[in-house]
Amino acid sequence: MVTTPVDAGTTMGNATNGQALYANRGCNGCHGMNGEGSASGPNITGNMTAGIGAWTQAEFNKAIREGVGKDGMMFCTNMPRTPSLNDTQLGDLFAFLKSKDSTSTERGPANCR
Repeated sequence: MVTTPVDAGTTMGNATNGQALYANRGCNGCHGMNGEGSASGPNITGNMTAGIGAWTQAEFNKAIREGVGKDGMMFCTNMPRTPSLNDTQLGDLFAFLKSKDSTSTERGPANCR
Protein backbone atom coordinates (compact mmCIF):
# COMPACT_ATOMS: atom_id res chain seq x y z
CA MET A 1 0.00 0.00 0.00
CA VAL A 2 1.30 3.43 -0.96
CA THR A 3 0.39 6.28 1.38
CA THR A 4 1.23 9.94 1.41
CA PRO A 5 1.06 12.44 4.27
CA VAL A 6 -1.85 14.86 4.20
CA ASP A 7 -1.32 18.51 5.24
CA ALA A 8 -0.26 18.44 8.89
CA GLY A 9 0.88 14.83 8.58
CA THR A 10 -1.83 13.66 10.94
CA THR A 11 -3.70 11.53 8.40
CA MET A 12 -2.63 9.44 5.47
CA GLY A 13 -4.27 8.89 2.12
CA ASN A 14 -4.53 5.40 0.66
CA ALA A 15 -3.27 5.43 -2.94
CA THR A 16 -4.92 2.08 -3.75
CA ASN A 17 -8.33 3.42 -2.73
CA GLY A 18 -7.53 6.64 -4.60
CA GLN A 19 -6.78 4.73 -7.78
CA ALA A 20 -10.17 3.01 -7.60
CA LEU A 21 -11.90 6.35 -6.96
CA TYR A 22 -10.02 7.93 -9.88
CA ALA A 23 -11.22 5.17 -12.21
CA ASN A 24 -14.78 5.04 -10.86
CA ARG A 25 -15.24 8.80 -11.18
CA GLY A 26 -13.97 8.76 -14.77
CA CYS A 27 -11.05 11.11 -14.13
CA ASN A 28 -8.96 9.10 -16.59
CA GLY A 29 -11.25 10.20 -19.43
CA CYS A 30 -9.64 13.65 -19.42
CA HIS A 31 -6.47 13.30 -17.34
CA GLY A 32 -5.16 9.96 -18.64
CA MET A 33 -4.84 6.59 -16.93
CA ASN A 34 -2.41 7.85 -14.30
CA GLY A 35 -3.06 11.59 -14.32
CA GLU A 36 -0.40 12.26 -16.95
CA GLY A 37 -2.65 14.63 -18.89
CA SER A 38 -4.12 14.56 -22.37
CA ALA A 39 -5.54 16.93 -24.95
CA SER A 40 -8.64 17.12 -22.71
CA GLY A 41 -7.11 17.69 -19.30
CA PRO A 42 -3.87 18.72 -17.57
CA ASN A 43 -1.20 16.63 -15.92
CA ILE A 44 -2.29 16.02 -12.32
CA THR A 45 0.50 13.64 -11.28
CA GLY A 46 2.83 14.28 -8.39
CA ASN A 47 5.39 15.92 -10.67
CA MET A 48 6.60 19.07 -8.91
CA THR A 49 6.65 21.26 -12.03
CA ALA A 50 4.29 19.70 -14.57
CA GLY A 51 1.71 18.30 -12.14
CA ILE A 52 0.29 18.91 -8.66
CA GLY A 53 3.39 17.86 -6.74
CA ALA A 54 3.74 21.27 -5.09
CA TRP A 55 0.05 21.43 -4.09
CA THR A 56 -1.15 20.97 -0.54
CA GLN A 57 -4.06 18.74 0.38
CA ALA A 58 -6.15 21.85 1.08
CA GLU A 59 -5.40 23.28 -2.39
CA PHE A 60 -6.29 19.95 -3.98
CA ASN A 61 -9.53 19.71 -2.00
CA LYS A 62 -10.58 23.18 -3.13
CA ALA A 63 -9.79 22.30 -6.74
CA ILE A 64 -11.94 19.18 -6.65
CA ARG A 65 -14.79 20.60 -4.60
CA GLU A 66 -14.97 24.10 -6.08
CA GLY A 67 -13.10 23.99 -9.40
CA VAL A 68 -10.53 26.57 -8.30
CA GLY A 69 -6.84 26.00 -9.04
CA LYS A 70 -3.84 26.77 -6.85
CA ASP A 71 -3.46 30.00 -8.81
CA GLY A 72 -7.03 31.05 -7.92
CA MET A 73 -8.32 30.63 -11.48
CA MET A 74 -11.53 28.75 -12.17
CA PHE A 75 -11.27 25.48 -14.08
CA CYS A 76 -13.12 24.71 -17.31
CA THR A 77 -16.80 24.03 -16.93
CA ASN A 78 -16.19 20.48 -18.17
CA MET A 79 -14.19 19.80 -15.00
CA PRO A 80 -16.86 18.52 -12.62
CA ARG A 81 -17.04 20.08 -9.18
CA THR A 82 -17.40 17.33 -6.62
CA PRO A 83 -18.30 18.79 -3.23
CA SER A 84 -19.72 15.42 -2.15
CA LEU A 85 -16.29 13.77 -1.78
CA ASN A 86 -15.32 13.56 1.88
CA ASP A 87 -11.88 14.32 3.30
CA THR A 88 -10.87 10.64 3.37
CA GLN A 89 -11.77 10.16 -0.28
CA LEU A 90 -9.90 13.32 -1.26
CA GLY A 91 -6.89 12.21 0.78
CA ASP A 92 -6.93 8.86 -1.02
CA LEU A 93 -7.24 10.49 -4.44
CA PHE A 94 -4.44 12.93 -3.62
CA ALA A 95 -2.22 10.05 -2.45
CA PHE A 96 -2.79 8.19 -5.72
CA LEU A 97 -1.99 11.19 -7.88
CA LYS A 98 1.05 12.19 -5.83
CA SER A 99 2.40 8.63 -6.22
CA LYS A 100 2.47 9.07 -10.01
CA ASP A 101 4.98 11.10 -11.99
CA SER A 102 4.90 12.43 -15.52
CA THR A 103 6.62 15.36 -17.13
CA SER A 104 3.80 15.77 -19.66
CA THR A 105 2.71 19.39 -19.94
CA GLU A 106 -0.66 18.65 -21.54
CA ARG A 107 -3.00 21.45 -20.46
CA GLY A 108 -6.27 20.65 -22.20
CA PRO A 109 -8.15 23.04 -24.48
CA ALA A 110 -6.61 26.52 -24.56
CA ASN A 111 -9.91 28.27 -23.84
CA CYS A 112 -10.32 26.52 -20.49
CA ARG A 113 -7.48 28.03 -18.45
